[in-house]
Amino acid sequence: MKDTKRSMMTFTFYDRTGIEKDLEKQAEKGWLLEKCSASGWIYRRIEPAKIHFSVVYFPAISMFDPEPSEKQKRFQEFCEHTGWELIASNVQMQIFCNRRENPIPIETEPELEVENIHKSVKKTLLPTLFMNLVLAVMQLGLTYQRFTFNPLLELSKMASLISVGFWLMMIFSAGIQLLLYFRWLFKARAVAKDGHFLATRSTDRFQITMVISTY
Repeated sequence: MKDTKRSMMTFTFYDRTGIEKDLEKQAEKGWLLEKCSASGWIYRRIEPAKIHFSVVYFPAISMFDPEPSEKQKRFQEFCEHTGWELIASNVQMQIFCNRRENPIPIETEPELEVENIHKSVKKTLLPTLFMNLVLAVMQLGLTYQRFTFNPLLELSKMASLISVGFWLMMIFSAGIQLLLYFRWLFKARAVAKDGHFLATRSTDRFQITMVISTY
């Protein structure tokens, strides 16, 4: 029986709600997150238990930081006093767990939480999506130039037609993800003013569908 397992990250970076719920389900099955990164998430086997999780975002963190800042260390020490243990991190995303029955929430200010998520997303997800959009538009532009020069030749190339479909799919995928994120952000900011945090919603199923449709 294996004591560790690896899985791919199947949640959108800002999907705090989805990540927390999935980690709770994994703990009930006997798996506790030990390490997370863009290449995969590693779990270690434990006794099945009801464990609470909290995903916190620190926008000031950089992947080039040699070690946690003093502010981070003080925050982690504060969390430890209330039973929250840092178990994994992925740059701005910090994941804590708590084995107490009714733990005190780490995040108590929805407006601050939403803004921290947004600042973190601006450093991670948004640059990638915008880069994909720019790259796809440039490639389609080059294809259009070749088409205007010799349309019959381009239409006769299967690879060229497949390429057009791929880049159009990338534009559609990035556009939908941006739309869904900013839609959530707009609503989350409005709800946060009333003291509530709007649950996040992952786009992982949409992304998987888009990847499958390209093959």
